[in-house]
Amino acid sequence: MNFGPLDASGGTNDVTTEFLTAEPFLAGLFFGECPRWHEGRLWYSDFFDRGVYSASPQGERRRELAFEGETGGLGWLPDGRLLFVSRLDRVVLRREDDGSLVQHGDLRRRMRPLALRIGIGIGEIQGRVRAPVNRLVGEAFTNARAAIADVKEGSQGYPTLTACRSSKESFDRIANLVYGLNDTLVLDMTEAQWRALNAYVEGDSVERAAQTLRVSVSTLSRNLKRSHFRQLAETAATMEIFFGDSWV
Repeated sequence: MNFGPLDASGGTNDVTTEFLTAEPFLAGLFFGECPRWHEGRLWYSDFFDRGVYSASPQGERRRELAFEGETGGLGWLPDGRLLFVSRLDRVVLRREDDGSLVQHGDLRRRMRPLALRIGIGIGEIQGRVRAPVNRLVGEAFTNARAAIADVKEGSQGYPTLTACRSSKESFDRIANLVYGLNDTLVLDMTEAQWRALNAYVEGDSVERAAQTLRVSVSTLSRNLKRSHFRQLAETAATMEIFFGDSWV
């Protein structure tokens, strides 16, 4: 068969048609994603199956890492240590040679501009949790979608990034008020304040943060105070307790 554009001589380019047959390579995946080829094996995350897995070219699967949270993107350091994203915490974790996990990077403070909308839905789900998640049904997912709509529509009357929906109206009012005030502080932060916050968290002291940014300690302290870092950290810790006391 002759297809395609004309070649330089005025003729057509010959194209050979070959029919390929797809065959299953792996079965039993819940939500496999983030595939990477590494050391002769296909690695991937399965956050509903709580871990990182790899498969040989013959389809032999092996669990490389068990994790209670939800794993995401994968990578490796030059020395071979595994890096992976903890989706719920929004941090990058590193597996050490002894198998222990330590935080390698914090993505939460790097997500700027903050265009991410967060809808928290609390309730029952119907059936097994599996991909695609946008087709899952049940009270929890209905509430989460409604919460996202609340953020988009600005139902609080002022810009927010987060909204919560559940079967408890009093809980929602408190949670949405706290998150609304929290988001107001976050959205009002300047670039200098973000830099001060990041340097302080990574350096773990005002002096080291000031040295890193090449500013005076008083300047660093002023920007850190204006970032409302203490209030934001306390809000996150308090809301974790509030959710646990209300639903667990």
